[in-house]
Amino acid sequence: LDFDFFAHLGDVSCGASTTTPEMIESQIEGYLEYFREAKGNIPVFIAIGNHDPGIYYHNAVADGTIYTLDGDYLYKNFTGRSASRDTVFGGAENGGYCYRDFNDKKLRVFLLNTSEKIVAAQLDKATYGAQRVWFANALLDLNSKADASDWGFIVLSHYPADYGRNMPLSELLKAYVTGTSFTITDPVNADWAGDGTSMSINFANKNNAKFISQFHGHVHNFKTSKLYSYATGSGV
Repeated sequence: LDFDFFAHLGDVSCGASTTTPEMIESQIEGYLEYFREAKGNIPVFIAIGNHDPGIYYHNAVADGTIYTLDGDYLYKNFTGRSASRDTVFGGAENGGYCYRDFNDKKLRVFLLNTSEKIVAAQLDKATYGAQRVWFANALLDLNSKADASDWGFIVLSHYPADYGRNMPLSELLKAYVTGTSFTITDPVNADWAGDGTSMSINFANKNNAKFISQFHGHVHNFKTSKLYSYATGSGV
């Protein structure tokens, strides 16, 4: 097969309460070695899933020790990597999100980290405000191309964009499609302390590139659907 890139949408590891950090690293590195043997010269996008950082192992540690695989390790082995590591535009260093342009296909492929966590609280299913600001600016950048109307983009992630605390990501995509403004915020409260982001993004006349689809893992089914957004406090 002559394909342009490969994507794995998260949970490379089967990390659970009995899976030690060493076992998780062995699973991740073993998987990557298999792939390098097969087709290591093409771009690879690997999303960080909720089982990959060691979150469930931490929950089982009786002495309360906090352990997750650190960002350096996950970023080195995941994200948009290839042998040449070219044309990958990352967000925060070790953030687990990036995009890559395939100019001959006029396609921008986004990889988002929908498993951003606060380690101490072990909360999941979230994209913090800084990542969503990066994503919105990357969409505006895409539409600054002279031939933006000929381009499209897809979004890769582990969780769906409308799942749990990731729902604002779906709201952002809706604002893009409808060409409206959207305020990216992060709550600061006991349940989920975000990074304090508050920024308004306006997609009016800056949405010529087509949003093609989001591809995600986690929910263990195969179907086509539409993303949900909020209306009077519930998903529609």
